[in-house]
Amino acid sequence: MYVDASDSCTTLQYLRSASAASGSTAADFSIKITQVECTSKTKSPIGCTQYHTASSGTINSYNYQSGSGTGTHLGNQNYAICVRPDRGACAICYSAVGTEFAMSTDANAVGLDTVCGTTGVAASNDYIEIPGGVCGPAGDSVFSADRYCGTNGLICPGAIAGAASATAPFNTVCTQSKPFKVNVFTNDYEGAAAATDEGQAVPLNWGFKLDYWMQTACLTLP
Repeated sequence: MYVDASDSCTTLQYLRSASAASGSTAADFSIKITQVECTSKTKSPIGCTQYHTASSGTINSYNYQSGSGTGTHLGNQNYAICVRPDRGACAICYSAVGTEFAMSTDANAVGLDTVCGTTGVAASNDYIEIPGGVCGPAGDSVFSADRYCGTNGLICPGAIAGAASATAPFNTVCTQSKPFKVNVFTNDYEGAAAATDEGQAVPLNWGFKLDYWMQTACLTLP
C-alpha cells in the first residue's frame, strides 16, 4: 500500500487486528515500511494506494480472496489502483467475469445489475470507476460507461438492455484516459450475513480481481 507522506503526519496512528471471538488467540502482524523519494521513478501518483508497473497482470481489491464468496471487501473505502503506462501505450483494458467480481448490487435491482455499467450518479452503493471506459461486442467500442458494480463482472449497459448488437455480456472494458487507474468506492454497509449485505439474499460483496493489459492501438470511441 502506497501512502502519501507529509511532514505534519508521519505516525502510524491507529491499527487494529481482530482476534478470535473467545479472546484466547492473539493476532500478530509484521509491517515493512519503505520510504520512496519524491524524485524516484517508482513513486506512485498522488492518491494511488496501489501502483502496478508491469504491462499486464492482475489487480484486486483489498481483502479479496480467490474462490468467490470467501472474503468481504472493506467498507468506507475511496482509493485508486493505478497502472504505470508503458511508453507507446495508447489504452489499457480490464477484464473480469462474474466469479471474480461482486460489488453489492443495488438492493432495488437484485440480480439485474441495471444500475451498473453506467455513467454518472448511478451505482450508489459499492462500485468501481474506470474513467473513460468503453466496451462492446467483437472488440468494437460501442458502449460508454465508467461505473461497474453488481455480480456480472465488467458488464456494459447494452448487454443488459438487450441492444441489437448485444448477444452476450461484454466483460472487457478499455480506456485511453490517463493516468490509467481504477477508482474503488464502498459504503459502510458491509457484512458477511445476508441481513447486512445491502438487502441481498446472499452475501455479494467479496470484491474483485481484474486482469489488465495495455495496447498500442487507440480505441474507436462511441
